[in-house]
Amino acid sequence: MSFCNHCGCPVDNNETLCPACQARFDRQPGDNFFDSAVDAFVNTADSTNDYSFQDIRENKVMAIISYIFILFLIPLFVCPNSRFATYHAKQAANFWIVATAVDLLFSIVSALRNDIDGLGIVFWVISSVLYAATVGLMVLGIVYAATGKAKALPIVGGIRFIS
Repeated sequence: MSFCNHCGCPVDNNETLCPACQARFDRQPGDNFFDSAVDAFVNTADSTNDYSFQDIRENKVMAIISYIFILFLIPLFVCPNSRFATYHAKQAANFWIVATAVDLLFSIVSALRNDIDGLGIVFWVISSVLYAATVGLMVLGIVYAATGKAKALPIVGGIRFIS
């Protein structure tokens, strides 16, 4: 999805005419890098159809709980036969392993910086962005679980420490 340069109306990627103002534009491959990047971020692997409706309905709460840090262990022990809850528990475990590793690495680098003038604010900004990304991905995982989707998280969804 992109937007008309003339009126700002959303326009499908294969359209050559704006539906609102009828402005004409030509599309070339690779014209809109931002739209491609957003599309790759938002359209992650969705395996919802691989799970039964009953499994999803009965185990949504366990899937939601998975994304609250160490609580990803609960679905693995309470409902190990639920493929849906197990999918989310494993994805949450992988997510928290990556988030913890990045946080630990950043803490070590931050401690080694030896208080170089001006670097403190840079590290504060980077750590704030990393924290916001962690919270955002956690919330997204909860939303996926609550809506009954078995969809990979952006960025970390393809990483598998626990399979």
